[in-house]
Amino acid sequence: MAEEEAPTLRVLVIDPLAGQAALARGMLESLGHRVMVAHDWPTAETLLTLHAFDAVVMSATTPGATGGSAAAMMRAGAARWSALPLVGVGAGVHRRDAVAARAAGFDSLVPRPFGPQDLAAALQEAVRLRTPPPLLDPPRRDALRQSHGPAALAVRDEGALALAAQVLVPLLNGPASRAETHDAILAVAEAMESVGAAQAASQARRLIEGGPRAMRGVQPLLQVIVASRFALRTDRMNAAQADPIWAASDISPGDSP
Repeated sequence: MAEEEAPTLRVLVIDPLAGQAALARGMLESLGHRVMVAHDWPTAETLLTLHAFDAVVMSATTPGATGGSAAAMMRAGAARWSALPLVGVGAGVHRRDAVAARAAGFDSLVPRPFGPQDLAAALQEAVRLRTPPPLLDPPRRDALRQSHGPAALAVRDEGALALAAQVLVPLLNGPASRAETHDAILAVAEAMESVGAAQAASQARRLIEGGPRAMRGVQPLLQVIVASRFALRTDRMNAAQADPIWAASDISPGDSP
C-alpha cells in the first residue's frame, strides 16, 4: 500500500537571515506546502494577524520585539496563533540550547544543516503534538454507560460541567493568585476526565504544564468546555437511539453510581 501523503499546510517561516529563510521556504514548497516568510517578529505578528496558518517554522534564535524569544512571544500571543505547531531550526538546537528552545515553546527542533525530509519529519511531529484529541473519549463513555443509566449519566455530565464553570468564572472576572489559578484549572481537568471530555481535560492539563503564563489562557479552555457540553448531550442521545434497553434502564438518577 502506498504511503499516505501528508496534507498541504499553510506555513509561516520566520528567520532573520534571508538566505536561510529562502532555503526553508524552498524545502517546504517542494514538500507541497504553501509558505509565507517574515524576517522579524513584528512582521511575523502582522502576518499571523492577517492570515490563517497551520504551522510555523522559526529560527530558534529569532528575537522578539523586546529582545526576548520570538517563540515565547508567539506562545503568549493571541489564541488564534499561540497554539500553532512550532518547529525550531538552527545550529546547535540539538545540544544545550534544546532545553531553552523547548521551554520557549518549540514543539520540535531541526539542527542545521538539514534536508527536506528532516524538516518534513519535524513538522509532522509538531503537528501531531498540537493536534487536539477528540472532544470525547469513547472507551471512557462506554464505561460510564455500563454503570450509569441515561438520567444518571446526564446528572454526572452536567455536574462536571457546572463544577468547571463554577471554578473558572472567578478567573474570568478578576485577578487570581497563581495557586488559585492552578487549583481551579486542575479541578476542571479532573472534572472533565471524570465524564470522558478528553479534549477539555487535555487542554486544562497543558495549561498547568505550561506554567503561570500559559494558565492565563482560560478563555480558549472555556470554549472547549462549551463544545464538550454539546458533545456529551449528543453522545447520550446517540447511545439511547442505538440501545433502547439502555435508554429505558433508569429508575431514578440517584440509583446509578
